[in-house]
Amino acid sequence: MKNKPFAWNKLVSINGFSKFIAADDFPSGLDARMLKRMIEQCKKDPQTVVADFFKTCGHEEKIETLNQDELVQGLLGLKDWDMRKTLRENQTPLLALAGDNDPIVPRPLTEASFANKKDTQLQWHDGGHLLPLSTPVWCAERIRNFIGLDHMDRGMIGSP
Repeated sequence: MKNKPFAWNKLVSINGFSKFIAADDFPSGLDARMLKRMIEQCKKDPQTVVADFFKTCGHEEKIETLNQDELVQGLLGLKDWDMRKTLRENQTPLLALAGDNDPIVPRPLTEASFANKKDTQLQWHDGGHLLPLSTPVWCAERIRNFIGLDHMDRGMIGSP
């Protein structure tokens, strides 16, 4: 949403949030010290940071190539970005898919992120932070229904 490249009719968030770090007016956010440590470590050893992230998420995947600068910039963005006002003002319907066992974006953070957004469907799965990897069919079915493709030939849109 921060760099909205085009207008949309509907918005889908998967394991998303409107603000990541806690603030006086957003106590459900995460502690900034955790992210600060991650940024500092990423500047020294990005491979380990990414491997630890995936391990925390229950996904063992080796990343062969990383762009360290972009990774650090993304983490710095998590520290500063606050899309709460933008999200509240956005008039398009929103589907938020979230994991009940997400170690990165816990339930209180998800709920606080989307509580004040009209026309929001918040749907929970018992999975974690990487729902598109761990439950792609579940995600695809909900997205398909949300955007009105549930009547289309499933083979045309990449679903088994």
